[in-house]
Amino acid sequence: MILNQPQKNILATYARSTTLEHLEGMRWYKTANEIATQLAESYSFSTEQACGVIAALSPGHDWNRNVKIAEIMLQRWSIADDIETMPLLGSYGRPNMRKAWRILKGEQPLAVLGGDKVRAFYSLMINPDNSEDVCIDRHAVSLWYGSKLGDNYVKLANTPAKIN
Repeated sequence: MILNQPQKNILATYARSTTLEHLEGMRWYKTANEIATQLAESYSFSTEQACGVIAALSPGHDWNRNVKIAEIMLQRWSIADDIETMPLLGSYGRPNMRKAWRILKGEQPLAVLGGDKVRAFYSLMINPDNSEDVCIDRHAVSLWYGSKLGDNYVKLANTPAKIN
């Protein structure tokens, strides 16, 4: 079997990873679900709402920052803060904050969330055993191309890939 370059990039990265990284990777969405459940219980929300808030605010953030800003949103809701006067949270500001707020008001997350990445991220967090969805984020696209993409991510992510 002849491998194309993206396949080689993925396999090379996998070969460099440790057994512990493999195990942590296989458990990543279960851990994310546990964290969301803890946040939900702390602020009297459902796990679905906490996962929805995390997903809504996720674009442009690493996981630790994502959890922190989601918790700020849950805290602000619990003190009945006004979404329009809150400090900006997230890389994309009020539009994603409004999505998170709508979820906290009771709308179904998948009815509010937009974009394949964000919707898949939510679905995998809420159901870590889900084998239907794939979250293709900037990290996955960087792996595909074999280098950290940074600002080029959006341009490349929206370009159809050619698989030889």
